[in-house]
Amino acid sequence: MNKVRGDDDYAFRLSYTLSKLTNNTDDINFRASNANDFSVDNGPSANDRRHVISAVGFLYPIRGLTATGALLFQSGQPVNLVPDGSVFGTQDLNGDGQSFGENFVGNSDRFPGATRNSARLPSSTTVDIGLRYAVPVFGGNVEVSADVFNLFNANNQSGFANAASTSNQIQFGGGAPFVQRNAGPPRQFQFGLAYKF
Repeated sequence: MNKVRGDDDYAFRLSYTLSKLTNNTDDINFRASNANDFSVDNGPSANDRRHVISAVGFLYPIRGLTATGALLFQSGQPVNLVPDGSVFGTQDLNGDGQSFGENFVGNSDRFPGATRNSARLPSSTTVDIGLRYAVPVFGGNVEVSADVFNLFNANNQSGFANAASTSNQIQFGGGAPFVQRNAGPPRQFQFGLAYKF
């Protein structure tokens, strides 16, 4: 849904995506967990996000002033549940040799009874706001701006780019406590001054 400004003092854009991404491998170096049988590894992709909502709104209360708000909501990404070596004495439960590759791509053995990427991280929500004020000067405009990213300082554990070795998408199974390894960016501020001609 998109509403341009036209003669009004507002505009907005709203989009919703419903998706389902499944596969039986997450990487070019992926190996099936048991004897090259990829059929048992079919499941959600590491980047599967079932629901995504993106909303951006613009207000133009007075000449030269623009207020912007943006919302991004994403369903939590899948989690690969792996065995805890301190419980089982090893992470190699099927005896095919040491685990190879990162757990992120599903190469390690899975916790008994768990299928590939069978758990989910919490959803992530980010709200950003911005103000722009332009003043005519010397045949152009001087624009002063202020932005706040992640306004509510949400601790998003999913839905952002990260290194596979530090992903929250690797967790011990069997009801073990969740281990947070990283998070999306915290609240950030940005201020600007520009001359536009």
